[in-house]
Amino acid sequence: MTISKIVKNGKYLLIILVNIYLSGCKTNETFTISKIGSDQVLNGSVQKEILLDQKKYPWFNYQYNSYKPDSAQIALLQRESKNVFVLVFAGSWCSDTQLELPRFYKIMDLCGVSKNQYDVVMLDQTKKCRYINVDAMQIKNVPTFIFYREGKEIGRIVEKPSNTLESDIYNLYRPN
Repeated sequence: MTISKIVKNGKYLLIILVNIYLSGCKTNETFTISKIGSDQVLNGSVQKEILLDQKKYPWFNYQYNSYKPDSAQIALLQRESKNVFVLVFAGSWCSDTQLELPRFYKIMDLCGVSKNQYDVVMLDQTKKCRYINVDAMQIKNVPTFIFYREGKEIGRIVEKPSNTLESDIYNLYRPN
């Protein structure tokens, strides 16, 4: 599924994606890194490759490699993941993000989900992003995983899943 199909009917998603795109055009950057205490605080749209820096984000590799998602759930997700876009708001400084974001990436990788089916936006400790206005998305806690089908929000996972992340994702992916 292409981004244009996803945003066709999705007002907020379209606004977010246009903001991300235009922000990148203005600054040639999609994110910044600042050091606050011992934390490397990312702000903006990031790819997994940024988080693989073991010196800056040791939590990422550890959680990614140690997480063993349920293989039966992964098999179910593989069939349903083609028509869904996920917008993730997270904080590199946040302990819930440090646990759930690597798990999210592992699930997406195991399911063979294309990188153009999700975007990860890192927020600072005030839950703001210097590149986009996130207030319209009503982000109160991080991480927040927002799931879209055909441009319409179908659900969210906020901070922690109620069961396992792959199980909660599958429950959102299933067509009604």
